[in-house]
Amino acid sequence: MEYSSRNKVISYKELTINELKVLAEQDNKVAQFFLGLINLDETGVDKDEIIAVEWLTKSADQDYEPEEFCLGGCYKNDIGVGKDLDKTNELYSEAKIKEDKKQLELKVSKENSKGIKMVSPYQEYAFSEPIIHQAVMNQIDFALPDWIWEHINEAFEHYWDDEIGVGGYFDYDTMFNSIRKQLIDAHIFYPDHLLFRVIEAIYNFIDKIPGVVIHD
Repeated sequence: MEYSSRNKVISYKELTINELKVLAEQDNKVAQFFLGLINLDETGVDKDEIIAVEWLTKSADQDYEPEEFCLGGCYKNDIGVGKDLDKTNELYSEAKIKEDKKQLELKVSKENSKGIKMVSPYQEYAFSEPIIHQAVMNQIDFALPDWIWEHINEAFEHYWDDEIGVGGYFDYDTMFNSIRKQLIDAHIFYPDHLLFRVIEAIYNFIDKIPGVVIHD
């Protein structure tokens, strides 16, 4: 995720904690979201689930969809707040309404588009993040935020490099379970039914890349 500062595009990940705090205190909902995750993950600060939930709540109050998923997960898993499944369902429902709206907008956009950038598993550098990302976007019919894709891609890289290794075999179930666990560990509570579709799209594409071995 990026923001513009004096016509310069800067990634939120490049900001220091103090810089994020300045933006968050100015009601920047994305900065509030990142501060919430930082306090959950002990990234440069001591872990503080209560402060994390406070920032997550401020972001969710501004109708920030990713935050509603994450905050819902906090209520579901008793992280920084008391367990409250009714609140979890409320936040998930609000996020789902926004998700459905984005899906509709995406569908209309695709129907009105003059064309989609097609990619092939047989092209050069097919097994690369940009190509796989485009292949996924061509297969799914719902919005996939860049920040979610970044986490999924990082989890996939870890699965592929560290869990499978050179010459290893992989299958759909182990890939899905590994990526899902990594997202949860990072406090990214992405709906299973959407993650299923994304992983399925990745799997279907790399299955056709010459030299990639799938375990049946």
